[in-house]
Amino acid sequence: MQVREWVEKGFVLVDGLLPLSLIQRLAKSARRRFPAPTSDEAQHLNDFGAGMTFPDEDPAFNELTLHPRLAEAVAQLLTVAIHELRLTQSDLGPNMVDQRAIVAITTIKTNEFMSTTRTTR
Repeated sequence: MQVREWVEKGFVLVDGLLPLSLIQRLAKSARRRFPAPTSDEAQHLNDFGAGMTFPDEDPAFNELTLHPRLAEAVAQLLTVAIHELRLTQSDLGPNMVDQRAIVAITTIKTNEFMSTTRTTR
């Protein structure tokens, strides 16, 4: 079903793919690095390049980017072997649309696709 969603919609959201403890560590890092959504600083934030970019000083971000389960899922969606994947970009930045939470969006790009994994607090 998830592969069909990927093919039909071009994206898929998967619960339980990554360990909750890793997501919690990364969310904690993101809350430290990015301004609170209701702050004055957040109102003026519009630089998409001001987030985390792989490789980053944050070990949780790097671990998520290279997580084996994520690589396996991507390979399955693309119907290629894991060793054929080529990571070209991984970014994380704040989305200040929701005033109650920071939405961390990690985008993994290869030469063939773009997949977005979203985590919310």
